Amino acid sequence: IIALRCDLSETHPVIKSEVVLATKRRKAKVIVINSRNVYLNKFSTLNLCCKPGSEVAVVNTLLQTILREGWTEKDFVASRTEGIEALKESLEKYSPEKAETLTGVPSQTMIEAARLYAKAGNGVILISTGQASSGAQDTPLARAASNLALLAGQLGKPSSGIFVLGEKNNAQGALDMGVTPGFLPGYASGKDPVERARFEKSWKMTLPSFAGKGALDILQGAEEGKIKGLYIVGENPVTGYPDSERTKKAIESLDFLVVQDFFLTETAAAAHVVLPAVTFAEKEGTFTNVDRRVQRVRPALATLGEAKPDLWIFQELAKAMAGSLGRLSAQGVMDEIRSLIPLYGGMNYERLDHPGDSANRTGLQWPCPSGEHPGTPILYENGFPRGKGKFIPVEYEKGVEEPDFPWFLIIGPTLFHSGSLSTRSPGLSRIRGEGYVEISPLDAQKQGLADRQEVTLKSKYGKVTVKTVLSSKVPPGVL
Repeated sequence: IIALRCDLSETHPVIKSEVVLATKRRKAKVIVINSRNVYLNKFSTLNLCCKPGSEVAVVNTLLQTILREGWTEKDFVASRTEGIEALKESLEKYSPEKAETLTGVPSQTMIEAARLYAKAGNGVILISTGQASSGAQDTPLARAASNLALLAGQLGKPSSGIFVLGEKNNAQGALDMGVTPGFLPGYASGKDPVERARFEKSWKMTLPSFAGKGALDILQGAEEGKIKGLYIVGENPVTGYPDSERTKKAIESLDFLVVQDFFLTETAAAAHVVLPAVTFAEKEGTFTNVDRRVQRVRPALATLGEAKPDLWIFQELAKAMAGSLGRLSAQGVMDEIRSLIPLYGGMNYERLDHPGDSANRTGLQWPCPSGEHPGTPILYENGFPRGKGKFIPVEYEKGVEEPDFPWFLIIGPTLFHSGSLSTRSPGLSRIRGEGYVEISPLDAQKQGLADRQEVTLKSKYGKVTVKTVLSSKVPPGVL
């Protein structure tokens, strides 16, 4: 198991427990690639503690080593992939010896990590998203990890593959439904006229052929005055996005801001209109988890005050805009999903409630194209949607700016994530009641700092006053 830029004990504690159990019960070997000394290192076989932002260079070095040593899964690469020559050419500069200077990881440790993963019967890569100081690295890191899994033949078989761990529950479901620029639901290309026509016929409207904007592009448009109004649902950019001061100014510059959420977050406090929504525990629908498992959700609590389910709010807004979404229920939405997204084609509430003789006792895993299909526990077992998996070379670019100050600052996730729900939890607040900065005991000694001492951090982005936590998690020179 490669834990790539993951601090699972902070971001995904349930998955962390599964990884620890795998080491104890299955004798799994864990390789940690991180710029911090994370909790999982207690159970790891190898710790590749790298310079902040250099994870892509580490993965490229593993790739180069596997190629050089002849550890590739040759039959898999020959029959099920393309682009290997371009990959080889791009990796020439990533020898373990050169990469040691780039990454700070000893060359022999990287060689051993490459051997362990390439020779493993089953190999899993876990990648955590959402680290505020690493957003620009998310896409290249995912591509580099895909190259690694393809080269070692660790796709399309049990207990293998890549899992990108999003911050919030049902993040996979949101992606499946097209909440990403350039894609329609089910990963249909918005540029494909045939796919657009299919959705246009069902929705009785014309869809644009150009890609939309991502969240950071939208905020930049607001900052530049090109976007005047914004409707934010279930998101808190003011605290959850990088460069919070700049994000806050962009939000405040809007002529009109609507926020739909279940608490008055920092972003909602800046809104002209707040639409109170219900939490996950008060509504009906489905969640899709990280291994594509679709499960039913039912209300466990009565709604409070004026709060309404998101679907009800969307329907009422449509009516107010002289349109209509029809008399939709959560089940009706699921029926529409089935009709338009082949991946979900065989899923309905009845099957999700009673999976039958399927191995999936709790829900069904997509692709599930028909009512008779049992779901797909192992993705890509019989090939890739595009025919062959493609190697996409990725170049390492410094993800962290050269500092004008003595330290690198990594803004890492804690148990709170963006805080939309977690800061309301008395239990979590007792564990982590305030913000803090981790500093190595060696750096603290040099600066004459004690544990729990108040300090002010300054950078070109702003300043914040917090208390110190002396921690062996961070190497010297890193906060």
